[in-house]
Amino acid sequence: MTHARRKFEAALDNDKVRAGYVFTKIQALYSTERKAREAGYFL
Repeated sequence: MTHARRKFEAALDNDKVRAGYVFTKIQALYSTERKAREAGYFL
């Protein structure tokens, strides 16, 4: 996921609205992963 996020960081200069939308979705994914890890769902 980090590699994908870096591409969108570069895209911020070209299209802040779309890149910002993607960052919001990436943050939600990180949050879900953290909650799953805390609940013991990750091996």
